[in-house]
Amino acid sequence: MKPRISFYETSGGGRPVRKYLHALDEQEAAPLLVALRNIETHGFKGTTVVRRVVKGKLWELKLGRHRIFYVLAKGPELVLLHACKKQGRRARKQDVEVASARMKEVLEVK
Repeated sequence: MKPRISFYETSGGGRPVRKYLHALDEQEAAPLLVALRNIETHGFKGTTVVRRVVKGKLWELKLGRHRIFYVLAKGPELVLLHACKKQGRRARKQDVEVASARMKEVLEVK
């Protein structure tokens, strides 16, 4: 499966994951952008990106020290919901809550 990647957009037009990626320095952002491009080009089977189910339909991409939460919507469309730097062994409750709220919003619209 080769999903199309899109960014969650707030009601004000902001794209938090895109903003997160642009805020990183070039050396840190490059492997993340390459990994996302590879997912879109080859699907998950053609990449070494680690992913896991967080809860329900909410998934997490593990890319070095970075985590990108996503949901797979119809199409298939991989909607990037929230991104953060790894803080510990588990995803922070606050990050999961933000991603979950955005996921519900995306799934209601799709």
